[in-house]
Amino acid sequence: PRHWARYGRNYYTRHDYEECDGAQCKAMMKRLAAMAAGDEALPDTVADGQVKLEAVDEFSYTDPVDGSVATKQGVRCLFEGGARAVFRLSGTGSV
Repeated sequence: PRHWARYGRNYYTRHDYEECDGAQCKAMMKRLAAMAAGDEALPDTVADGQVKLEAVDEFSYTDPVDGSVATKQGVRCLFEGGARAVFRLSGTGSV
């Protein structure tokens, strides 16, 4: 309850896409990685102009218990208002 009082509610959803064209998925990830590296400009908005994309970066995670860091966890897109999306290829599917 203290977390919600301080930060508000958290919403999480996961979408797994199966049987996608591997070449197109890799091309999308390559473009997102180029944005994260600063080699490609960010679009002003996404979702038909409804959402402002503020930043793209390589996502890493620091474990709060042991302090270990997991790098290259996907490409994170940060949107106006604090929303985010993380994209990554599974490696366990058909891609």
